[in-house]
Amino acid sequence: MKNKHILSNKMKKNHRKIGERIREIRKEKGLTQIEFSKILGITQDKLSKYENGRVGVPIEIILKISDEFKISLDWLLKGKGPKISKKTYEFDEEIYKIAQNLQILKEDSPEWYEKVKKTISPWLKE
Repeated sequence: MKNKHILSNKMKKNHRKIGERIREIRKEKGLTQIEFSKILGITQDKLSKYENGRVGVPIEIILKISDEFKISLDWLLKGKGPKISKKTYEFDEEIYKIAQNLQILKEDSPEWYEKVKKTISPWLKE
């Protein structure tokens, strides 16, 4: 019985943390609970319960938030890593062409690619 109580406390804490992150997303987007809940296809009351950690958030809702607002599942579920999903970064056309040319350089002339990489690496974020 003791283990069940410990698990229950951990689950409640996890529900609360996920709810806090959902509230953070909603507020960053400038949406009311009513507006946000309509996007998710749930009631405002249900959203309030999620945000306050009173009930667990179903995986379908977590996935919908991730897809709709381009939020990383790692961040949404665990609070780790970047908030914005990596797949959503948009590149302008010039940067895309540079990346394509670097790929060609890497394949055709690996030694020159390494020189370019070494030159620009101080400005690159990992």
